[in-house]
Amino acid sequence: MFADFDEMVEHDVRWGQMYVDFAAVADRSKIAYMDPILARGLASICSLQACTSYDSKASIMCPDEPRASYIFLYHALEAANGSDNRINLEDYTPYDYISNIPPPYFEDPDSGSEDVWRFMHEISTRAYFINGEEWTLHRKWGYVMWDRSTLDDMGIFDEEWDLSRRVLREEGASRELRMASFKRREEIYRAGGRGWWSFEDESRIVWPDGKEP
Repeated sequence: MFADFDEMVEHDVRWGQMYVDFAAVADRSKIAYMDPILARGLASICSLQACTSYDSKASIMCPDEPRASYIFLYHALEAANGSDNRINLEDYTPYDYISNIPPPYFEDPDSGSEDVWRFMHEISTRAYFINGEEWTLHRKWGYVMWDRSTLDDMGIFDEEWDLSRRVLREEGASRELRMASFKRREEIYRAGGRGWWSFEDESRIVWPDGKEP
C-alpha cells in the first residue's frame, strides 16, 4: 500500500498542492493522510492492490480530496500504553512482568518475537512499550516477525542497539525536488488542473476547458 500512497504523493495534483509527503519521510502530521485509507479496512486495501491504473487507485484512495486523521492509529497505539511507571524493562521483577505486560493471545512455540522485543525495550518504561518513536526505523524491518534462529544468525543479540542514533533516511526524491514538485502542482491546482502529473509529462493533467489556461 505504501507504493500506491507514494504514487499519489508523487503525481497527483491535489495531493501535491496539499504538500502531502511520502510515507517514508512524512512527519506525524502528514502521515495522518494514510490513516483514513487504512481505516476503511482490509476489503478496501485488497481492492487497492488489484488496481493497475492511476485512475482506479485514485478512486479508492482519494474519491474527493485527501483527508487527514490525527487521532486514529498513532494516538490509538499511544493510548494502549500504560502510564509511565519510571521502571525500565530490564529492572522488572516477575511481579512487574505479570502486572504490566499482558499475556499473548496465542502461545508461540518460537520465542524470537518476544525475545527481540524485550531486548529492544530493555531501557524503555511502560509508557513507551508500544509505538515508541525511537523504534520507528526498526519497526519498518518487521523485526518482531523473525524467528529466534534468524535473529541468532544475524547476531542481533550480540550488540547493543544505540537509542541515541536516529537514522533519518529520505527515500525517493530529495527534499528540494519534492518541494519543487509540491509548488508546481500547487500552481496547476490553482489554475484548475487536476489528475496525474510529473515533471517530464504534464499532458495527462485534466483542465476544465480541455486545455491549460
